[in-house]
Amino acid sequence: MNDPQYTVEALSGLRDSALILAVANEYLCADQYLVKIGSNIDKDIRKLKEDISSLKKQFPGKLVNEVDTDEILKKIRSTAQTMMEPGNEVRESCVKGELGSELESDIKTIANAVNLIRNQVEGRIVTYTRKDSVSHLVGGLTDVGRSMKDAAVLGLKILFCLILISILGFAYLYFTMEKEGVLLKEVAGSEINIQLQQEIISQLDDKKERISLEIKSMENKVLSRDEKIMLLDKDMDIHKINEDRRKAEIEISTHEQKIMSNRKKVEDIQSKSFLKRLFRQ
Repeated sequence: MNDPQYTVEALSGLRDSALILAVANEYLCADQYLVKIGSNIDKDIRKLKEDISSLKKQFPGKLVNEVDTDEILKKIRSTAQTMMEPGNEVRESCVKGELGSELESDIKTIANAVNLIRNQVEGRIVTYTRKDSVSHLVGGLTDVGRSMKDAAVLGLKILFCLILISILGFAYLYFTMEKEGVLLKEVAGSEINIQLQQEIISQLDDKKERISLEIKSMENKVLSRDEKIMLLDKDMDIHKINEDRRKAEIEISTHEQKIMSNRKKVEDIQSKSFLKRLFRQ
């Protein structure tokens, strides 16, 4: 960490992740988003651990107030690893906001610890002289100013997230809204299917009539063994034609009902305003 102000950039990434989880809804608590956020947190934790180690090395000798950061970093990383393999419990905790709140608390703790280390490295905490007391007061005021700035930035980030969630919600409602164009396409498809089935019935009727004439021509005749077999085959053909014709008629009836249903839906959609259709009213 070569920055003279010892800024720990990984903390900013952790705060962003905690903020997203704090305002997350069911959509942002889906597995793919939890895995992505958990991966980002894990990466930031590894970077933060390196930054803290580098920061401590800036202090000549042993720190006056030794700060154990490993335990809290381990806890945050454990949370990240749980998110990278999400289960029902993690998703439920995310939707309730518990996951974000817990992470925000842990990140605040590690941020305070980093500030304490930084203060010692910068010489703010060495002795307990009057000069240091004044220095602590000034530092405290600086921290208040920094906190107010962070609060303003946090507010803007929350506002941005709320706007983003609103846009995503509107997009979901719009693209899942019933549209008459889709229904009209289904109606057209059903009409084409009915025409095809009617053509099939016409072809089956022609074939049945031709076979019936052939059977009739064989009646009242003394038939050979082969002719009797042929007659049985033709009877089977008639039976199969009747079955195929019934299937085609059922198909026509199904599509006719579908057309009636879809046309009624189209009428219902056309009778509603855009907002009523959008909000499923």
